[in-house]
Amino acid sequence: MTPLREYLPDFEKIATPFYFYDRDTLSATIQAMKQAASKFGYHLHYALKANANPQLLGPIAAAGFGADCVSGNEVLRALQTGFNPDSIVFAGVGKSDREIIDALEGNIHSFNCESIQEIRVINSLATQMHVKARISLRLNPNVSAHTHKYITTGLEENKFGINPWELDEVLNELPELKKYS
Repeated sequence: MTPLREYLPDFEKIATPFYFYDRDTLSATIQAMKQAASKFGYHLHYALKANANPQLLGPIAAAGFGADCVSGNEVLRALQTGFNPDSIVFAGVGKSDREIIDALEGNIHSFNCESIQEIRVINSLATQMHVKARISLRLNPNVSAHTHKYITTGLEENKFGINPWELDEVLNELPELKKYS
């Protein structure tokens, strides 16, 4: 058996930045994650913000993982690399109209919504397109995770999610939004 080292390039002679991915390790990791998740009936999603290299995304999509996207380009990359549209979730603040339209055209599973204003924009664009926009709500629980002040996301003064005092307004408005099937 030939040692793996003989198949590897001489990394000291390769200009940086250079990224080397071991497909066997990736495959083993995917299988281990699927096996662990299947015990509990979980569905796994890969966060494209971690690495959007198509060579890595293809095998992850082929293994049946979903895609967790935080930008329109990540949604497009997920669609291009074989992720099932019904397993693509679009989170993230500041979605542009173009990004929302692309995601609606791609028939993704859902948008994670941060505010009633975002829900209204998505609804308006979906209505114009005569399509259904599936959404989920990102709630801000106003609970401190005791992390560094610059990375907190769960307190009322943070910009992420729907605050508890806004939830009634959101829930009251949702039934009034246009629905297409």
